[in-house]
Amino acid sequence: MSVANASKQAAQEISDAISSSLTEDEQAKVSKIVERALLEAIGEAVKGCKSAAVVCCGPEADLAHKIAEKIELKRTA
Repeated sequence: MSVANASKQAAQEISDAISSSLTEDEQAKVSKIVERALLEAIGEAVKGCKSAAVVCCGPEADLAHKIAEKIELKRTA
């Protein structure tokens, strides 16, 4: 599931959870807020994974960089 789809689904669930319905504009704004929060969280997780790869593969720096590159490619996708 893409981040955009996940954020739209979360916005719909938020709308369903509150007592009043959100307008289309409000739902779009909530979706963007959720999307931004997800992207920030994913970015932090990627940084942690890349750091762990470098620490774990210390002597094998080339391998660590290859792992970090693969992680970055997945994040970008």
